[in-house]
Amino acid sequence: MYPRHIEEFEGVREITLSLSCPEAARIILGKKNPVHFLSYEKPGEEDYGDFDLFFYSQLVDARESILKMLQNRSLSIHHRMALALAISHDMQAHVDRREMFSCEDIPKKYESETARKYTKERLETFEKDEAGRFEFAQKAFQYLYRLELLKENWLYVLMDADKLLYGGLASVYEDSVKSDAEQKGNAIQKGNTAQKGGEEQSEEDIDQLRYFVNLQEFELWKQEHMPDWDIMLEQMLVYFVFTYFCGAVYDGRIQAKMQVCVYSVYIIEEILRARWLENEKTLSMEEVVELTYRYSREVEHSDQNPERLEHFMEKNPWIRVKK
Repeated sequence: MYPRHIEEFEGVREITLSLSCPEAARIILGKKNPVHFLSYEKPGEEDYGDFDLFFYSQLVDARESILKMLQNRSLSIHHRMALALAISHDMQAHVDRREMFSCEDIPKKYESETARKYTKERLETFEKDEAGRFEFAQKAFQYLYRLELLKENWLYVLMDADKLLYGGLASVYEDSVKSDAEQKGNAIQKGNTAQKGGEEQSEEDIDQLRYFVNLQEFELWKQEHMPDWDIMLEQMLVYFVFTYFCGAVYDGRIQAKMQVCVYSVYIIEEILRARWLENEKTLSMEEVVELTYRYSREVEHSDQNPERLEHFMEKNPWIRVKK
């Protein structure tokens, strides 16, 4: 019953507050301590037919390890995301090879300093590739237009955010962007082209430069005005992972489900950054809650959208690093 979200497995019914409910979103995002889940037993049983109890137990154990890792605040939030993705990637490879029994060893592997260091290095390589990151950001965001639209006014939120983040910012931001870029040794020239080292830049190059200048400004703003921002992202991640990860027992798509969990948090943060730009670089907690629950409604209240996102993320995984 709304605002509760219910997932059912053999002998288990998992009930969480839904992030799509405004008050539930306020509670989830406002919580500072790590989330804990309660369990109790109830008499009776139901027949789920051909349910793979062994696979389910593997997923539950992995989820427990992943949630613990996501709540390890000694690591950066992006490092935690990368570790969760790495675990799901390796588990998927084992499942695809029908090596189910060895899945239980994978989360333990990523508790080692060696594995964490390797994952961090891959993350840093990805973060240095600004052209690749910008391309992925655009592609990931614009896929939202292909989802089932539940509320028409959500489309306008997406279109405004798309323009502000990726497609040539409004002129009101031009001067501040130019000033910040020049401090980095870059020159932005108004119009369709700019000069950098004697080479003409395209509009897309300028959009990319704006994107990362504003991203850096947003990071500094969060540190000063919303120092618990990463805790909010952690609570979102924990919500999505707890709610959806074990659903892989029905279709075997472990990696896709984890990718969508991370994608959702990533996209919510992009939308929030766009609102920050629209507000002339300020953002309230009320707006954070509002845009988070509206995203959740558009994705979670549709039967089609979660599956569409899984297919998209299977083809376009977050953190693609060329070996």
